Amino acid sequence: MWKERTEKKKFEEGFGEDVKEIYALTQDDVGSCRMKGECCWTASIRLLAYVDVKTAELKQEKRMLQWMLSDRENKKPGKVFRLKKETIYHLTVRESLPKKTKWSGKEMPAGTWLLLVDVRKRDVRHPQLQELLQEYQRPVYLPLSDTCQLQLNRSLNLFQGEGEWNAQQVEISLEADEQDDKHADETLYVFRRLQEDGAAWDEKARKYAAEQLLSCAIDWQDEAEDELRADDFARRIRIEAVNVSQGGEFELYYDDDDIFAGHVIIISGNLEKGLYDAQFAG
Repeated sequence: MWKERTEKKKFEEGFGEDVKEIYALTQDDVGSCRMKGECCWTASIRLLAYVDVKTAELKQEKRMLQWMLSDRENKKPGKVFRLKKETIYHLTVRESLPKKTKWSGKEMPAGTWLLLVDVRKRDVRHPQLQELLQEYQRPVYLPLSDTCQLQLNRSLNLFQGEGEWNAQQVEISLEADEQDDKHADETLYVFRRLQEDGAAWDEKARKYAAEQLLSCAIDWQDEAEDELRADDFARRIRIEAVNVSQGGEFELYYDDDDIFAGHVIIISGNLEKGLYDAQFAG
């Protein structure tokens, strides 16, 4: 209990003392995590937008709403406050103080995070936020060809769907632009470049996977099997999915043909460096 109280106190010290009321529009469901060695969990839910009750100012910058949970509270449905996605609430919150992130050291301004103090009302009707919610829920499509289009998954910020790659149907995921999630100009450009030389990239990827993973694949073989050769490895695997992220990084996902007992083979690269990593997972 002492450690739990200490962790919660330290967490709340990262927020200002002033309490403000807001109307908040949630984006996703609640999630939670905790760092190694900690006993408390940090619950969080993303906001699409919120309105300051006192000033009526609309803030459309996405914010993360957070609160601390004990291990027992984290196991409860709804994580104590029972917030749902795509819902408008009347909340009391405290804004975070300026601080540097642990991982990047980047200075984050005040108000980047909001500490949830209380839920005053649920399912609030607010014209501005309702209009934003309707726009958010409207489907957004990215055409790849006359017969193929990807649909925006707003929670993941990805355009997803099926399309053709080297004369095969594959799953395609393109990360949306950071400034305008209705477009994916950067990742679409990379995908087009890959698609233009799909056969060459497919051959490179299969050979690269064989070079990097053959010795491990042999370790997975039954003793009665003939030792797997690199050319057999490359021939057997088949592409299943193509993912492209901001910054030009891409991942090619391959069916392993049971070489690794059904694990997926993931090959990473970019247009400048080519392929630089191969692993299996799942």
